[in-house]
Amino acid sequence: MSSPVLVEVHVNPELAQMEENQARRRARITKPKWNPRQWHPVYEEVVLLDCLGLARKDIALEKGFTEAHITNICQTPQAQIIREIFRRKMAKKYEATVEDRLERLSQKAMDRIADVIDDDEIAKKNPLGLFDRAITVLKSTNKIKEVPTTHIENKLIVSDEAMARLERGMALADEAKRLHAPKVDAPTTP
Repeated sequence: MSSPVLVEVHVNPELAQMEENQARRRARITKPKWNPRQWHPVYEEVVLLDCLGLARKDIALEKGFTEAHITNICQTPQAQIIREIFRRKMAKKYEATVEDRLERLSQKAMDRIADVIDDDEIAKKNPLGLFDRAITVLKSTNKIKEVPTTHIENKLIVSDEAMARLERGMALADEAKRLHAPKVDAPTTP
């Protein structure tokens, strides 16, 4: 039997450091997330300030917490709910603001149109242009309804009197053709 051989192993310090860092990362990933025992109103303020875009570092300074604690607060399920409520309220407020602005702009546009139409100087300078614009306004408010036109190809629309004259002329042309047509001998059978 042979005796065991002892081999000296040198540990690479960089490799050891890298393995240690990986172990720490795995521990952080598997570590359960922070969840407060009791939700304090200040946490809601923290989440809302975060929603408004303030830096977490600034929020931490203002509220007297660490930046890591602010991050923990902002990653809780309660914070997600607050964020969603905040987003919905902001979206609703934005929609109301847009509707109010459009209503105000449409009212202002109507006032300006009325001012132009009421201006006699503009009417004297360009009566047909003003007339055209007035008709467009009336059509858009359904005060004047457009009648759909039918597109007719290769048709001639004539009055009853003109039709009667055309029919008489065609009858006379047929008669003249019959009277003056060359006579064709009938073929003879053998």
